[in-house]
Amino acid sequence: MLLAHGNVPEALQSFLRDGLAISEHLPEADAANADYQYSLAAAHNKNGEVFLAQGNLSEALQCFRDSLATHERLAEADPANTDCQRGLAAAHDKIGDVLLAHGNVPEALQSFRDSLSIRDRLARADPGNMGQQRDLAASYHRVGEMLVARDEVSKAMIFFRDGLAISVHLAKADPANAEWQRNLAASYDKIGDLLVAQNDLAEALTSFRASLAIITRLSQTDPTNAERQQSLSVLYGKLGNVLIAQGNVTEALKFCGDGLAIAERLAKAKPHNAEWQRELSTSYYNIGDVLLNHGNRAEALKLFSHSLAIDEHLALADPSNVGRQHDLAIANERLGRVYKDLKYMRTARLYLEKAMFILKELDDAGRLEPQGRSSMAQLEQQLAALQATAGMTAAGTSGGKG
Repeated sequence: MLLAHGNVPEALQSFLRDGLAISEHLPEADAANADYQYSLAAAHNKNGEVFLAQGNLSEALQCFRDSLATHERLAEADPANTDCQRGLAAAHDKIGDVLLAHGNVPEALQSFRDSLSIRDRLARADPGNMGQQRDLAASYHRVGEMLVARDEVSKAMIFFRDGLAISVHLAKADPANAEWQRNLAASYDKIGDLLVAQNDLAEALTSFRASLAIITRLSQTDPTNAERQQSLSVLYGKLGNVLIAQGNVTEALKFCGDGLAIAERLAKAKPHNAEWQRELSTSYYNIGDVLLNHGNRAEALKLFSHSLAIDEHLALADPSNVGRQHDLAIANERLGRVYKDLKYMRTARLYLEKAMFILKELDDAGRLEPQGRSSMAQLEQQLAALQATAGMTAAGTSGGKG
């Protein structure tokens, strides 16, 4: 009836609730039947996925926790069963994903650690099983990502390097396997990011180049693969950023230009793809940053304005997305910084205050990540410097434009 009235989400949820009720009834009738328990866990998972797709994180979390409880009973009854253990690890991962979406990084980290512990045991028990090794590498990466979110970069590096070691082994064991190659490229890429955060630019450049070499080979075998083209664009931008930090403007411009060409092509092909639009914004920023460091403020300002326009659109389209809001704050800060250098102090203040307003709203809501707090501290310093300049201007000792 609900479906006939066009209420598809409620009809789907009703259908899944009925399925869950059946799955709950079967184990009650025969608690020792493992197949019934697996069906129950699967029913909780399906309901959780639907709630997650609808944005109902609380209900999704409860469903995944119910699934976890079922997997725990199965694993306790048959601890040597590999499938039970893998199901248990996957349940911890799903809970971690929802907790992360909730912004609960500490509990998400614990869930991913629980999953890692299980996957590590499974991989040690069967070292020749490539699937187990792949899952273990993925767990290392998840824990590493959580540690980065907690601004614990040095600890995160340990987990990412452990994941890299596995990825290297898998890629060497089966060079024709595109999945293993992609995973290896992703490992080099992430480690490059962490090396940049640690200001080890030479090693970061080596890591990014290793990732680029793999993605380039994969792209050549499948030139129409948009995902690989996007990866190329991202890597070109990262290499450009490192090169400009090292003072190599010529090569930096080449990489950033190549990245922008791909980003523009992808964004034009699918204008409603938010990730591709974000990558285009990043590409505009990358080239603008190179030009800014090369003294070409006017051209940099144009590119930063293009980047801001995209970030404003993405943030407006997804106001609950913390990453989008943070991107918008940084885009405003960037323009404020350039206008300050150009002595347009009042315009600079407008952009910097807009950036601060966005970050404070996130902070007041308890949704600001460590990176955002660092940005707030930098903004406070810039606004204080502007205030000091304004005081000097009022005293007649300095000049400024509007």
